[in-house]
Amino acid sequence: KGPFQASHECVLEEDCEFPLYGHGLSSSDLLLLVSGVCGRGKLMDSAGFPSLAEPTIASHAVASFGILSSSGQPGKYNACWCPGELARSDGCTSPGDFLAPAGRLLISCPAGKFEVQKACRVCQRGSYCAAGKRIGCPLGYTTLLPGAASVDQCVCDRGYGWSSQGCKPCALGSYKSTRQNTSCTPCQANQTTYQTGTKWNTSCFLNTPALETLPAQIPAVTVTMALTGEIESDEMAALLEGIFVAELAASLRVPAGAISLEHPLRDGVLRRLSTASVAITIKTSSMQEAAELEQDMDAEALCNSIQAVLASNTAIGSSSFRVALEDVPATTTSTLVCPEGRAMPPGLVVVQVSDCVCSLGYGFDVTTDSCVACTELEYKDVVGNEFCSPCPERRKTHVLGATSLSDCSCDLGMYKHSSSELCLPCPLGFYCPGTDGMESCPPNSSTVEGSPRKAETDCLCRPGHFKLDGECRPCPRSFYKA
Repeated sequence: KGPFQASHECVLEEDCEFPLYGHGLSSSDLLLLVSGVCGRGKLMDSAGFPSLAEPTIASHAVASFGILSSSGQPGKYNACWCPGELARSDGCTSPGDFLAPAGRLLISCPAGKFEVQKACRVCQRGSYCAAGKRIGCPLGYTTLLPGAASVDQCVCDRGYGWSSQGCKPCALGSYKSTRQNTSCTPCQANQTTYQTGTKWNTSCFLNTPALETLPAQIPAVTVTMALTGEIESDEMAALLEGIFVAELAASLRVPAGAISLEHPLRDGVLRRLSTASVAITIKTSSMQEAAELEQDMDAEALCNSIQAVLASNTAIGSSSFRVALEDVPATTTSTLVCPEGRAMPPGLVVVQVSDCVCSLGYGFDVTTDSCVACTELEYKDVVGNEFCSPCPERRKTHVLGATSLSDCSCDLGMYKHSSSELCLPCPLGFYCPGTDGMESCPPNSSTVEGSPRKAETDCLCRPGHFKLDGECRPCPRSFYKA
């Protein structure tokens, strides 16, 4: 006699019923939900369900628990049974009377929310939540608002236009600043974009701008969390940094390089103090995106997510950390400086150093994945990760990092012919310093066959002249010079 054990599922914020199956059941049987083992488990008020702390009558073999509170904890709970005849004789009054398991009740988050640290949080923009799990929209897709419950609510993100193949990056010369399944918008006539997937019309440009040397002010969102625990080594501090950045990037769907942390974790502070502040800055491509990120960000859910990852990471060992919100999200600006030899792409707002590309006069080296100054035989007049262009034959720039074809001039000892524009050997009586032209030797001096003819110092005094005080003067009476 008694119920068979069975599993049922209910959803927070919805009506919940638990049907009973078994032998000898009656309409006066009682069910009690507990967290733990029947007979000694915790009552449901400890899980945020005060209305379920008392037994419920299983009328017609169904226990109706009503609408489950949104503040309750999702999870697995045991349904415990007490027979009706015992209840009629003043039994079934304490949890110890409910010894017979009737099955398990899985309480899950409602659609549009996901479970983290035994709480349901609203799904962030760019993800959809079903069955208590958070799932990111495919690449190029996002959601119009937080709280999406299905992949069908994913639409084309900014910078991605709708096509027969789905959401694809906007082609060069086009942009898209809205989140919807529409086509990309072409730039104005004679304008283009630096790369595909452009979000804003401000990214359309006519010509490649000059190298940006000043630090850029990037729109950003800041939030501060308090980390409590004890860091045992710098290696553990580096691990914590990686966990913070990875979880923030995954939750907010932003590049990891756009996230920066300011903290004392590597300074041994948490070896002496119990709590340290971790200031987080997340760079965005516009003030509009920064404002949306601030509005959408569930900072407490982020704290809970990070803490859950820390608790499950075996590399941290026995250390115990707690993460709590210290300062709420706020929109601000952050300074970004490209490294030497790199610049900001034309028309784009960079959110991470890796977005910087090779600047004017610097070519991309595929072997070292770095930007290297063009040699004296090359130049580069565009901003981007491209190779330096070679100077025409017999020409060189005479400096490193030349930025224009006009910097390529005839080599030392050569001059550019006025009609053919060929580089020819410097004639006698002149020297050619590498400026495409030729200079006459000073009075009473000349260059000779076999001399380099590159500089004024290659000009020698003519026969019958000698050098005095830097000038070629006639030989005095009774002297000669061949």
